[in-house]
Amino acid sequence: NKCAKGDTPPPPLTLEEVKNNVLVVDAHGGWMRGWKENFKSLRIENLRSLMNAHTDPFDHRALEFFAELKGRGEELVTLPSLNQRNQSFKGPYQVPSTDIFNHFHEMLSYAYGVEDIVSTGTVQSINPIQEDEESLFEVKIAFGQPSSDESI
Repeated sequence: NKCAKGDTPPPPLTLEEVKNNVLVVDAHGGWMRGWKENFKSLRIENLRSLMNAHTDPFDHRALEFFAELKGRGEELVTLPSLNQRNQSFKGPYQVPSTDIFNHFHEMLSYAYGVEDIVSTGTVQSINPIQEDEESLFEVKIAFGQPSSDESI
């Protein structure tokens, strides 16, 4: 991370600090569970998003490295119809298979302790509040499983 001259970056968070200060709310009760269920139901073999669109917060190439490390590089599919190149992007345009994307995110959820902090519920609203000079948000959450008429 780059800081302005004289600024001190915040210290990195430990896994315990994350577990004690972060709450992940998912209507399906697990990290990306609804997403996985939808992709399975629709039999989607490959994502449309490029391989750098994932949830690793530190390295946009982490999924690519994961595939190479696991000997699954062939599951990063090159899209031949997208072959434009310019000064800012040298390609290739590759999308991951759903299977490797799921395995990668399972690994991330356990590595970062996310699976341990997922609560079943839905976010009802997020409202800004001002406390002293710090901007905060009030988040209203309905905990528990949605009724069948609320599911998508």
